[in-house]
Amino acid sequence: MDEGFPPVIDKTLLDEMRCRDKGCDDLRIAACKSGSGAVKELVFCQLDGCYYVTVDGRERLRSDVPETAYRYFSGPAPE
Repeated sequence: MDEGFPPVIDKTLLDEMRCRDKGCDDLRIAACKSGSGAVKELVFCQLDGCYYVTVDGRERLRSDVPETAYRYFSGPAPE
């Protein structure tokens, strides 16, 4: 490890730690399984006030506009 540079920090892990530290949990709003078998979730993050959509556990979209997240959640799952 090079002493001149800070270590690489996983932003997702950092956000999760910060959220847990403040005592909040993401609020799962809805989940469904697409025709291809992919599991989609619509989630609200209390930390930043954004809605996001995951497909098979990977975040695909984050928005502070609920309608945008819902439209993405309601559409076909990206493969």
